[in-house]
Amino acid sequence: AVGELGALCGLGYVAAWKGLLDPSTIASMSRVVFNIFLPCLLFTSVATTVSRQPVLSLLPLPSFAIVQELVLLCIAQRVILPMLGKNPASEDARETAINIAFGNAGKNPASE
Repeated sequence: AVGELGALCGLGYVAAWKGLLDPSTIASMSRVVFNIFLPCLLFTSVATTVSRQPVLSLLPLPSFAIVQELVLLCIAQRVILPMLGKNPASEDARETAINIAFGNAGKNPASE
């Protein structure tokens, strides 16, 4: 799957570089990939992995994720925000702390 994804990205890059795709087409394709195809790829990858594992072996994963997020949130609030000189009660500090706690937050609706 990774090889196929890399090959498709390479083909898209070459097509854009050769001028086969105009900027509006690239923008539209980017939105479709980000909003439809990438979530589908992630869902099918996770579903395939989960279906191959015994369910009981997957039960600790949510608790590990919760512990990780709580630890990172505490580090953000007690160490990083003071280092940055941000008021913990401010909206900016809240957004920063949430984006630190959720390491792969991207555009995080919880911080808006």
